Amino acid sequence: MVVAHGVVLEMYMAVRRFARQQNKLAGYLRCANYALLSRAAYKSTAPDRGMLLGELVDADWPFSELGEIENPALDLELRRYAALTWRPGGKLAVSPPLTPYAFVPDPDWLRRVAATHEADASVDAWLASWLAYTGTAPTIVELLNTKANEFATRLLRRDFKVDTLVPENPPDNFDAMLLLGDNPEMQPAARYALREAFPTHRDLYRLAELAIPHLPIVPADLQPNVFAQASQLPAQRIALLVEYADRSRVLGRILDAAARERPTTEALGLMSKSFARWEEAFANTIHDNKGKRAKPPRTGQLIQRPSLPPGEMASSGELTTNVDLEDRIGYDPSYLGKGIEIPAPKLGAWDVHHTVLRYSRFEIVLSRKSRLPIYAAANIGGKRPWGLEQSVDVDALCAQVLDPRLQREDQYLVAPSALFAFLVAPEHVLYGSIEKIMIAIGDTRFVPNHIPLEPSDPDRLPHVSLEPLWHDIDRRITSRSSDPEHRGVLFTGADTRGFHWKVIATTVDESRRLSAAAFTMELHPEKRKYLIHQIRLRDLESRLGMSFGRLAYFDRLGENDALLIDEVGDIHF
Repeated sequence: MVVAHGVVLEMYMAVRRFARQQNKLAGYLRCANYALLSRAAYKSTAPDRGMLLGELVDADWPFSELGEIENPALDLELRRYAALTWRPGGKLAVSPPLTPYAFVPDPDWLRRVAATHEADASVDAWLASWLAYTGTAPTIVELLNTKANEFATRLLRRDFKVDTLVPENPPDNFDAMLLLGDNPEMQPAARYALREAFPTHRDLYRLAELAIPHLPIVPADLQPNVFAQASQLPAQRIALLVEYADRSRVLGRILDAAARERPTTEALGLMSKSFARWEEAFANTIHDNKGKRAKPPRTGQLIQRPSLPPGEMASSGELTTNVDLEDRIGYDPSYLGKGIEIPAPKLGAWDVHHTVLRYSRFEIVLSRKSRLPIYAAANIGGKRPWGLEQSVDVDALCAQVLDPRLQREDQYLVAPSALFAFLVAPEHVLYGSIEKIMIAIGDTRFVPNHIPLEPSDPDRLPHVSLEPLWHDIDRRITSRSSDPEHRGVLFTGADTRGFHWKVIATTVDESRRLSAAAFTMELHPEKRKYLIHQIRLRDLESRLGMSFGRLAYFDRLGENDALLIDEVGDIHF
């Protein structure tokens, strides 16, 4: 439960960052879903709106940015999340897409799904024609592949003109259990237990006899005489049975029947009980939510929480705030410890044309002419706290908040249709006390910390936050620090043409020796993707017209040529 608290802030950021890496996003959602299930499993009270687990229920995650769902794991976790968070009177957190992965080979489930789209008048005739077959019954592969694809692409999409599994605003009597799918985390243990209890072909014949009464549709290859054929390995047959039974939502019943048949097999008995508790956690969570009405939708104004700067919506769409920023100390050159001081870079020709804006844990050097940041200097930490107690207004993270120390005309506001990137991202400042984290996260929202990305067409220029490797570099390097808190300093900047740079420094080994590394990220015009390189710090100084002082002497790349970084393991540090 404590671990789940810490993942919620990451989860919101991950929806955008991993929108094109759906398998990683599925992992974040899986953790969030487990957190929701733990409330039922441990009989916890429902979290209030001010707690992080409360945000899991009430937050408006930007799922609309995901595009087409191509990953089965993400499809499953989205449906689970929608089922575990829906309450009568509200809309689903995400409209589950109409995909073959959601298909359940059960006529009753098919009727109920069609009924949610008010298509129940013709459901029986539809099912009769669709499920009709002559001669041999369909096989497992035909049902889970061919029929599942027909279900998604022809039956509902074409015949009923819908593209979601169920409506976004279901009626109050909606059964959210319809959204649940298979249980891939339970299948390996189920296969092991059944193989141990039914090891021979004769045992397989009996296992098929036990399974058939529970299957809504019995495929041809689960008939006992076919299932127990000597030409098939028992492990392969059991794997097919577990997959099909789980997709049919009857794996728990079959495990129970099998455990009663073979009571001396301890692993099977334990597996049956574990699966029952697993299903009970889903059922209890969904049942509890039915007794609660959905909270009113959020308005355009920020929900004010302790330590986050309150804001008001200006007429042009940006946010204004009256928070006092005069006490912010900005970047600390001595952050890495006694005797190690890393001053901010020198700007050279830009020296007389900039303003330094200090925030909590970082500062922005702003060009007075372009109104854009020249660079940011930040004290970052790689070690995150456990058990965060307060929540962040997720709607505020991507808002543009005017810095009250500057006139509006002196701040570069990104058009609503355009994209922007954080120079110092919220994940950079997630260390220390909860109160200080909240202040620092709030400060990242100010306009001087944003760099506009042009052009704004996501197909032509991906948002920098969708390139997780660029962010992973920071954590990789600070994790190598000899400091117990994994401290590091970050200097970073970008322009509107897709060029981003950063320098990271930390201490390493027992002698607390200073080490630094420089990186660039540029948009490749032909490949339409970002390319990341580790380059010599001296080369970066020449390109930027800036000086990082003695930090260049501690460059880990030394005199080596630039390195193309495809993964964090490529970093020379």
